[in-house]
Amino acid sequence: APAGCFRVSLPSSTYSVIWDSGSSVSISPDKNNFVGPLKSPGAITQLKGIAKGLRIEGFGHVMWAINDSSGNLQMVKVLAYFAPKVRVRLLSTTSLLQTYPDESIKIEPHQLVLSGVPGDMTRGELVALINPENNLPTSEAHSFKDTPFAVEALNVAISTVNASNINLSEPEKELLRWHHRLGHMNFRKIQFLMRTGILSKSEANRRLHTASCKIVTPPKCAACQYGKQHQRPVPGKTASVVKDRVGVLRNGDLLPGQQISMDHFICKTKGRLFTSAGKSLRQDMFSGGCLFIDHASSFVHVEFQVHLNTAESLEAKDKFERMCRDVGVVPQAYLSDNGGSFTSAEYSKKVAASEQALRFAGVGAHHQNGNAERAIQTIMSVARTMMLHAAIHWPDVADTALWPMAVAHAVFLHNHVPNPTTGLAPSDVFTKSRWEQRKFHDVHVWGCPVYVLDSKISGGMKLPRWTPRSVRCINVGLSMNHASTVPLVL
Repeated sequence: APAGCFRVSLPSSTYSVIWDSGSSVSISPDKNNFVGPLKSPGAITQLKGIAKGLRIEGFGHVMWAINDSSGNLQMVKVLAYFAPKVRVRLLSTTSLLQTYPDESIKIEPHQLVLSGVPGDMTRGELVALINPENNLPTSEAHSFKDTPFAVEALNVAISTVNASNINLSEPEKELLRWHHRLGHMNFRKIQFLMRTGILSKSEANRRLHTASCKIVTPPKCAACQYGKQHQRPVPGKTASVVKDRVGVLRNGDLLPGQQISMDHFICKTKGRLFTSAGKSLRQDMFSGGCLFIDHASSFVHVEFQVHLNTAESLEAKDKFERMCRDVGVVPQAYLSDNGGSFTSAEYSKKVAASEQALRFAGVGAHHQNGNAERAIQTIMSVARTMMLHAAIHWPDVADTALWPMAVAHAVFLHNHVPNPTTGLAPSDVFTKSRWEQRKFHDVHVWGCPVYVLDSKISGGMKLPRWTPRSVRCINVGLSMNHASTVPLVL
């Protein structure tokens, strides 16, 4: 049965529900309290007992939202009669215990308590206080339709692009599918890619993408609402852009490697290593990283670090420069903030030995290293949203320790998605070679299931007849050491 565990404020349409130990089925006079279709009551057409003679017009499942002893909102779903002329709502304790057989009802002074399930936060204790006016155990409840986190609403959010969702047209669903695949990218960029035809594989698919490009108001994405919200400007405060100063931090940097900004980012949640089996010691896991951004191309490179000290920062710089040499780029100058790792004598000596320039932003003037600061904000926003999307759709395997994989995938997407103004991606400008955009079809939703064929079958061997042929893994991006069709899976 559906159940919730969401701390929310009570809506205005609250009402009393009386716990009745004498009835075998719950009763409600409000048709809006029922979920699913109402069935015919059959041979039983009238109520018995105190409400004897009142007509029953339907039979189904009623759902009420009740706060437990911790203040968390829970859904209670039980069988009930629909009797419009009944003046009260009755919750049958017999039906309640049949629906939740793992729970029990305790009689305590001035209240009844449904025990809940120990250790399960979604099934806490429900309390019915004795009403002094009529000596009946009563709970305050409200309709599940009034709750902002109703279970039914969550089910709709999970299947937004499903064929059964009639609230969105097929072009809107297609636009949302590629939005999920490409790291929750701006819809305008996705429509730009659709216009070029690189995302379509057939004529029917091309026509669908043409229709998607005409959508003016794109559909909402739940993960973006959770992951990309920010504070609104202070009312009355206006900000104006000085056009002559736009892009001043990159002024004169025309060639890749001419000027590179770098900065550290810190994550208190320890990040899982790419080479581990999930049994790494906490002190050996990632705690942040160093991000490099080229001024001329906006190309971003990230190196994860266990400690943000000088030694690991120099190692990150060496790995970045090895990558640069592979594509024919020679870093000439670096710009950073006044972090101890960058201002140390060892770091300065290493940079001088490479005949490179090293400049620093002013103390407290982070805007002078704005390219790196803005790149960190963008990459982290994309990584956070992808992880939240995965947590919404597959909560059983959601793990915040996978943030290094999400950040690496966000960097990959940032580097390979073309700019709608120029048609070139940062990697195209940085490497001076065009990345094949048909490879976007090898990109899938971060955190989605991947079924990997058993190695014995791929090696030409046989398995017992009833043995599974594959194992289910989690997609955490693309492997940087293999072909573009090879995903990185957990």
